[in-house]
Amino acid sequence: MNRSESERNQYPLACPLTTRASQRYLGFMSISFANLRYRGLSARTSAQLAVALLLGSGCRVQGEAGGGQVSNELVAQTPAEELLTRAIAFHDPAGRWASHIFQLEWYGTGSDGSERVSVDLTLHPDGQQFKLSGRYQGSTLEYEADAEQWTASVDGVSDPAQEVREKMRLHREDGWFWRSYYGFLVGMPMKLRDPGTQIDPDPIPTTFEGHDVLALRVTYDQEVGTDTWYFYLDPDTARLVGCRFYHDEEANDGEYIVLEGLIESDGVKLPRHRRWYVNADGRFLGADEIRGLELLAVS
Repeated sequence: MNRSESERNQYPLACPLTTRASQRYLGFMSISFANLRYRGLSARTSAQLAVALLLGSGCRVQGEAGGGQVSNELVAQTPAEELLTRAIAFHDPAGRWASHIFQLEWYGTGSDGSERVSVDLTLHPDGQQFKLSGRYQGSTLEYEADAEQWTASVDGVSDPAQEVREKMRLHREDGWFWRSYYGFLVGMPMKLRDPGTQIDPDPIPTTFEGHDVLALRVTYDQEVGTDTWYFYLDPDTARLVGCRFYHDEEANDGEYIVLEGLIESDGVKLPRHRRWYVNADGRFLGADEIRGLELLAVS
């Protein structure tokens, strides 16, 4: 997989060797890395051994690590993590997800095309502060959360009956469902950098909706989540084009989501349209659209 010029320049080399000698040595190192991968060693182990060869030359990698030390990112990054880096560079090249407030207009329909949800969302970069305001399942819903608590009202009632709470999904995840649900959907693929996310080391070449893609298989630490996810990326641009989740992969349960179009603001490019289907039979469940997107710098 070819790396961009900016990626190649991320870790400039400082070597005591002459330019010609260093080129010959680094060429040997590249061949050695390829041979290690060919012989069945993991990408992580192969990268570590290749870096050991680099250090044996007296070269060092100059970067944020400084002081002649090799960055942990260089040593540890697998092919899947490199692909994720490219995907984030496509969708959020300036790192706005971690520094800006995201305000969205979100509209969704059911399988019959009728309105399911129409809400305004506000997501803060700390992942804690969140606000939802609008309509869901025919009722008005006002929901806010911060690091300590969440509050909600349905049709103006701040303490709705249990059956109403269940209809509005306020009983799920001890009431934190809406913050985690929209934070996950809006934040892809940047959320794959969150703690507790386990990404298989090698992308999987496959097809999705008739197109060649590279898939990242993702699981989570037990305290984070129990589903298995696949994220489908365009091989050329690393754009996220779809995803799929299973509660039990062997049972082929769960759903998949087709992502189409882009909505842009301040350099951020989010999928505009989402269409949801059942894994087992391909049944259409509904669709979502981001109709508005605005980013605000945190003051």
